[in-house]
Amino acid sequence: YEGVTCRLMSAADEGMIRGLNPRAKMEFRHRMTEGMEECLADIMMVKEGEE
Repeated sequence: YEGVTCRLMSAADEGMIRGLNPRAKMEFRHRMTEGMEECLADIMMVKEGEE
């Protein structure tokens, strides 16, 4: 699929993680639609007030 679709799906994934735990933050670093070999995302826990 196209890059726009990938970004939309990534945003949904990020929102799902946030919905499961409000302190969790997911951020994609690599996307196949941007020429990378694989998709790669980091999931981080943020302290209260740092969202």
